[in-house]
Amino acid sequence: MNRYTTVGAICVALSLLAACAGPIESRTRLPMTDAQIQTVQNSVTHNFKDPNSAQFRKLRWFENRHADGTISNTVCGEVNAKNSFGGFVGFSPFAGRMNGGQFVLYGVARPGSIAFNSLCPV
Repeated sequence: MNRYTTVGAICVALSLLAACAGPIESRTRLPMTDAQIQTVQNSVTHNFKDPNSAQFRKLRWFENRHADGTISNTVCGEVNAKNSFGGFVGFSPFAGRMNGGQFVLYGVARPGSIAFNSLCPV
């Protein structure tokens, strides 16, 4: 399975998971500590060819309150890094969640993708 197929499968799974928890009724933006930001960045770049070249922007963390009373969280942002040829590929959206002190990455989409728009409000 290639990277884009994996992201598509993740998006479908997230949509089904969100349907089980009920629609999101409200979102609250949460502050992130420097340690949490570093954890997210390390997780996102874990399999990159040149993780030290990574540039991040639009990093944000939300607490989601669902219609059925459950609470979840979402961490979103965009990352740009160098490829095998040494060129930057463009900012790509990513999403995941904080679980205790760890970051669980849902996936990184291709540049310009709208894959995580429903999870990651602007």
